[in-house]
Amino acid sequence: MHSTNKKKVLVLPGSKLGVVEEFIPGKGTYEREGSIYSRIIGHANKDVVNKKVEIRPLTDNPILPSKDSIVTGIVSSVQGKAATLDIYQINAHTLKRPFTGMLHVSRCSPKYERGITDVCKLADLMKAKVVDDKDGFIKLNTVDANLGVIRAVCSNCGSFLVYKRNGLKCKKCGNFEKRKVSDDYFKKEL
Repeated sequence: MHSTNKKKVLVLPGSKLGVVEEFIPGKGTYEREGSIYSRIIGHANKDVVNKKVEIRPLTDNPILPSKDSIVTGIVSSVQGKAATLDIYQINAHTLKRPFTGMLHVSRCSPKYERGITDVCKLADLMKAKVVDDKDGFIKLNTVDANLGVIRAVCSNCGSFLVYKRNGLKCKKCGNFEKRKVSDDYFKKEL
């Protein structure tokens, strides 16, 4: 009789895999309040000898946002002190389906910002850094100079805004808007 030290189980995102007292969380998993959960769809490999659990994805290695990844996304919601981004690019990899990330006003700029609308507005294209990806919830940061809005449209007329020293200006209607502008802002006119 042949025995194995690994057990494979098909799991979905959010499936509980065990607790930190029995396993070390590995690839494709996350830990919350002492329990280990699946981050992706795949086969859970529970290695009882090495006390480790990880997920082997069903599809070819999905690209997941992880801590310190640089992401590019479109602002899909702006409310109160936070904005939601639909992330379409992780580092240099373009995604077929977006992930959602959250940017809080306290993680936007090295200086104090009164509100999230001083940082970004709906439909802005932004570059951000992932600061936390626990619980499958992606938290973003735009403090560095190369992070922030890289393309924006006028809130009045919808034309692209042109970079100026203190903010962004619409050449069509003359509207001036404030954003947390990246050093990589598209400085060429379209």
